Amino acid sequence: MLTNLPIFDQAGGMARFASARQRIVAENLAHADNPGFRARDLPPFAEFVRRERFGGSPGLASEQPKATRPGHARRLDAVPPAQALPAPRELDTPIAPNGNNVVIEEQTLLGAEAAGQHRLAMSVYAKSLDLLKIGLGRLR
Repeated sequence: MLTNLPIFDQAGGMARFASARQRIVAENLAHADNPGFRARDLPPFAEFVRRERFGGSPGLASEQPKATRPGHARRLDAVPPAQALPAPRELDTPIAPNGNNVVIEEQTLLGAEAAGQHRLAMSVYAKSLDLLKIGLGRLR
């Protein structure tokens, strides 16, 4: 039986990463006029994956699913925990006289990049699922 396919874990991790990055960009834009606010961003996804695979300190921990019935415990053991997301880091951009370093144009580009990452992750997930269905003879 096919279980724990890495491509689905990777696509799901990239989608969660892109979603978290989009949230941070939205926060940065929301605080663009606040004096003293410092813009943040996540490290590149590739850097995060390398750190998770080859050692290093994990990011934020994710909550583990809980079994609600005795028969569920066996299935939940096979489900790997969701990849923890890295902690945001402060951007190194010029600081305005009010102490704020949010550059609206840069944040717009980062938001578009995060949206593209999410679309890519969802495409990889969908196409991988299609390949499995073809292999099982269930795709028409």
